[in-house]
Amino acid sequence: MSSFGIGGRGIGGFGAFQGAREAASAARDAAHRASDAAERVRDLQIRLDHLTLACTALWSILKEKTGITEDELLARIKELDLADDGVQDGRLKKKAIICPNCGRTMSSTHLRCMYCGHDNPSGQGFDAAL
Repeated sequence: MSSFGIGGRGIGGFGAFQGAREAASAARDAAHRASDAAERVRDLQIRLDHLTLACTALWSILKEKTGITEDELLARIKELDLADDGVQDGRLKKKAIICPNCGRTMSSTHLRCMYCGHDNPSGQGFDAAL
């Protein structure tokens, strides 16, 4: 039988070898993406913990200093949620802003304008404490 036949080490053997290499490469890529996702989840959990702590601190100060009730807080949360996008979904949309330096549109979530490097003016205050 020719070396290029089925079960030989020719074309059929090379195809199987190539398929195995591609599968191994795909498995490495998937493992890398899974590792990146796990790291992102850890980072998000840390940020969530910081935000939870900051909100708890702010709420305790408000209650002590002003006497605001939990019902008033919940009503304001609902009001802000609906005012943001007209949908009561428990979240605020991230909005684009205009860079005060170059006038281009930038994400409110970026620390700096990607065009000119100017600091994001909306990234101050609450986020700065985290």
